[in-house]
Amino acid sequence: MTDPRPKHHHPADLSAPASPASPGSTLLRDSGIYLLGNLLQKATAFVLIPLYTTRLTTAQYGLLDLAGTVLNLGLLGAALGVPAAINKCLHRDCKDEAERGRLLGTVLLFTSLSSAACALLGWAFDASLARLLFSGAEGLLVFRYTLVWLILAQLSQIPFEYFRASGRSQIYVALSLSQLLAQFACTIYLVAHRGWGLEGVLAGNLAGFLLVNIVGLAALLPRVRFTVDRRLLRATITYGVAMTPVFVSGWVVNLSDRFFLQSFLGLGALGVYALGYKFGALVDLLLVMPFQRAWTPIFFRFASEPEAPRTLSRIATYLGAALAFATLGISLAVPPFLRVSAAPEFRAASGVVPLVGLAYLIGGLANCFGNGLIVAERVRLVAGYAAVAAVAKLGLNAILIPLFGTAGAALATALAFAIQLGGILSSLGRYYPVQVEWGRLGGALAAAAVPLVVSLALPEMPLVAEVAIRLALLLSYPALLILMRLPRPEEVAAATRLLSTRLVRRRI
Repeated sequence: MTDPRPKHHHPADLSAPASPASPGSTLLRDSGIYLLGNLLQKATAFVLIPLYTTRLTTAQYGLLDLAGTVLNLGLLGAALGVPAAINKCLHRDCKDEAERGRLLGTVLLFTSLSSAACALLGWAFDASLARLLFSGAEGLLVFRYTLVWLILAQLSQIPFEYFRASGRSQIYVALSLSQLLAQFACTIYLVAHRGWGLEGVLAGNLAGFLLVNIVGLAALLPRVRFTVDRRLLRATITYGVAMTPVFVSGWVVNLSDRFFLQSFLGLGALGVYALGYKFGALVDLLLVMPFQRAWTPIFFRFASEPEAPRTLSRIATYLGAALAFATLGISLAVPPFLRVSAAPEFRAASGVVPLVGLAYLIGGLANCFGNGLIVAERVRLVAGYAAVAAVAKLGLNAILIPLFGTAGAALATALAFAIQLGGILSSLGRYYPVQVEWGRLGGALAAAAVPLVVSLALPEMPLVAEVAIRLALLLSYPALLILMRLPRPEEVAAATRLLSTRLVRRRI
């Protein structure tokens, strides 16, 4: 991977901001856009939880989660990471609109052929591969749907990556909305009205992928030149292959525990864990992913300035505090939610939510600080620490899951991210010195841990009383931050000004 900072500026440089704006306001705006897109893409999985947890068994829910795990693994290699290279190549390897059109045509043609070839190969050995990857009688059905998903999901990455990289947020959100509506409508009809059960959920996902491809490719067609540009193909493959170890390491840390759980504890336990993991991973969906997508290009633009390391440290502190609050809020909300929406056998899922949230808190900080190594042209170190975390995760899975069950899987994820973060911080001191605000970060974590521990000791009580107490515990977090004097006066003043400005704009 090359230095992400632009070395040349072209008149049509899509990475340049449309209008002058402060990094803070740009970060908030762009984070909000990508947050909306992420929410729309994932909303069905949460809105339909009451349907899933009453119409599917825990084993079927486990199979559904395994299908997503296998799909994500297939996406890592089916097109050699070429769709993920669009952002980099659009800004660094294309000089004008004609080259951007050739880039899109090249990526579309290569991705279509490579993903279709992988799916056909999987179909030729479907029975053997299904037995290897999925337990139970429905494993073959799930595997065949996953192969079709693979082609559609790989192609759908292209419009999402292009419109995100070119700053066309409205189209990005429209694509996400089309996927949501198709998946939601089809799943409701097939599961609730036709009684298809697991296959209805699988077909609903298929419908979402299909519609987003239709809409996305229709929006891309006016910009596409269907040709294979060898220079651009070489650039995309080079970047994609170089980043594949990072992507594979991320898959291992985030998803490899599913196969260990299936082997050690069975599909039922996996289904319960998958539901809890889905809630804990909201920390990543709501904050880490939109933050990273918005913050990274902003940071790259001013990373060489003297104040950049200090700004990175301050932003990491804010991110850590926000992630601690999100982890606390989700952990407090899940038990009463499952109490009213899920079958009894799914309610134990709330037990893994805090650990999964903690894992993504640590992972979010690792991603944030890792940008310092990237601008210092030490991408190999970032990839190396991701690989070390992945290897550690495999070993931790084998040790902790037999000892602690589903909690062991979540703990293994948190420890793997901690190893990655530790490696990144150790190298930052040599290549991009950043003074980490350990006192304030630790204080934010402590302020979230106190009400969380209290919530774990709550006895059985009426639902209304439980919700009221959990809400009070959530509100204690900002109170504890203030009592510990963690926010600085200038930060409080800046936040007050920002809030008042936004209120005035809304009134106008």
